[in-house]
Amino acid sequence: MSFMCRGYFKNILYRSKDEYGNYLVVQLEHKDFGILISRLYQSCWPIQHVQLLMGCLLEFLPTSDGNCWVFPLNNQNPNLIQFITQKLLTGGLEKLREIDYVIDNGSEDDSVEDDYKDEIGNLKSILEHIFNDLEVGDQNEEGKTSNDDELPF
Repeated sequence: MSFMCRGYFKNILYRSKDEYGNYLVVQLEHKDFGILISRLYQSCWPIQHVQLLMGCLLEFLPTSDGNCWVFPLNNQNPNLIQFITQKLLTGGLEKLREIDYVIDNGSEDDSVEDDYKDEIGNLKSILEHIFNDLEVGDQNEEGKTSNDDELPF
């Protein structure tokens, strides 16, 4: 007869794949059963983020061979789901801090555009100069452009 238990998630031993998909082999520690081994399948667990749950209590069913079957994440304690969600949502703050911060006063002129106005103006004048030179070069002696009478190829 099996009964639900809770044990501490201790370690990830390795990852592998079988006919049911990708999985992690993990260790759980229970006060009565000691160290137990289980598989966490990608179809039931976000295996790329499982290391965030180290030290957390997971619910499982012990088996007769000294292993256990860990319930899928959606059947775990709601506090565990809240914990991993919070970790995932706040975990990207380091990446966010790498993005330049600009204080927006609500005015269109006081934004990031100020930093690039001079550069945009310079590029605009360069492009206008290039296109003006092209138009002048395309005109022949009669004042017609080469596109008026004949094809350039």
